[in-house]
Amino acid sequence: MAHLTYPFTITPNTLASASQVMGNFDAIKAIINGGIDSTNLADKAVTAGKLADKAVNTSALADGAVTGVKLDAGAVTSAKLADAAVTSAKLADGSVTSSKLANGGVTEAKLASQAVTNTKLATSAVSTDKIQNGAVTNAKLASGIDASKVTTGTMSGARISDGTITSGKLANGAVATAKLADKAVTYAKQGFIYAGEFQTTSSDGGGVPYALLPPGWSVSRNSAGVATITHNLGTTNYIVIASTFGAEARITTGGTKTSTTFRMFRFIDNDTLSDGMFSFIVVVL
Repeated sequence: MAHLTYPFTITPNTLASASQVMGNFDAIKAIINGGIDSTNLADKAVTAGKLADKAVNTSALADGAVTGVKLDAGAVTSAKLADAAVTSAKLADGSVTSSKLANGGVTEAKLASQAVTNTKLATSAVSTDKIQNGAVTNAKLASGIDASKVTTGTMSGARISDGTITSGKLANGAVATAKLADKAVTYAKQGFIYAGEFQTTSSDGGGVPYALLPPGWSVSRNSAGVATITHNLGTTNYIVIASTFGAEARITTGGTKTSTTFRMFRFIDNDTLSDGMFSFIVVVL
């Protein structure tokens, strides 16, 4: 009811009946008791004190009327949020802690390039299938890689530095004949059989014009048909097998055999000592 209309008009300075007066009061009462609508209210006439608790329902609120300052702290619960309503712009920097993330919630697409640093990796977190083929370079390997990390048969010759395989690295019997280069076994390497030949003469100033001896050995002429061989065996545990060139001569050994020398004698048919060619084989026992 927008306006009050009296049922009876009472003129000033005139008598009105009781029924007329009560009729007008009843009209006022009818408006007051539920008859006052928005047209009867002045702008801003309804203050907070005039509103009963919970009197303002959803339909009484204009769209967009509830601003941020109207909301009490903590008033917006999860039930009040529509699905997907909280966008990234609504989140404060650093507000999404690990406890706010579901297990497995951070997918690869959510990670920035190079975002996973070594401090973010748990111990033993990088398994073999996570490493690209060829990604582990020499610089990535720590020192002290043990043999169990090297697959049998994978160490090619190109991977081994020259001179790095010492005798201690070779198993007993590991060097077969096929592994030896021709003439690779020298006197010093075989160590138990030595051979040589030489010639003595009285016409040469040194007495020995020709000698083919093991390395470090030498020979000197003592007299006609007698020569001393100096060697580097360092032991007396050896035997000397002497021979000559031609059937007319014979060669023997004699005298004192030492750890550094032995003596040879050359005889012709009448047992006369004579210069000429000598040859020998020494076997170390």
